[in-house]
Amino acid sequence: MKILPLTLALALSLIMLAAKAEILIEKNDLGEEEIVHVLVTANEADIRQSRLATERAIHVDVRAYAYRMINDHSDSNKQIHELINKLKLIPLDNRFSKELNLNTENEIKILNAAEKNEFDKKYIESEIIFHRKVIEVAESQLVPNVKDDELRILMQKTFPILISHLEHAEKIYSLLKQDHSIQ
Repeated sequence: MKILPLTLALALSLIMLAAKAEILIEKNDLGEEEIVHVLVTANEADIRQSRLATERAIHVDVRAYAYRMINDHSDSNKQIHELINKLKLIPLDNRFSKELNLNTENEIKILNAAEKNEFDKKYIESEIIFHRKVIEVAESQLVPNVKDDELRILMQKTFPILISHLEHAEKIYSLLKQDHSIQ
């Protein structure tokens, strides 16, 4: 019966992260240097979790999804770094980035503690929660606070990719629910 406590712990850590993100952004105390740091940190967080999934996932669709996340978020970071260099921005670590790193560490611990037959579902659940929140916060709070047009355009063109990540994860989650060998 480790399933429920692990699910609750993962959900709570993601909710706490999202709540803290919204509080920081609502205060509007993030400039573009902090925002680009948050973007890179969020990509790196998903890459780290997805690398773990490539090692531990059982279901072929979960593994394929994890590899997709690594590739897509790596590509996103490459584009962000190119823009950072072009705009001569110096990414600044901030409370949100630090909290994101801390929560990523906690999520990885939770995923590492998951039993073999529960890992796939836990990973996909965390991806669904993560992508929903990222889309919501970026669309409603980050993009409107970006002053540079190129950075805003880059962020806006990322939305369809994030939405496709979410839809892909939701589709896999439905498949996993039908597969009774995976809890």
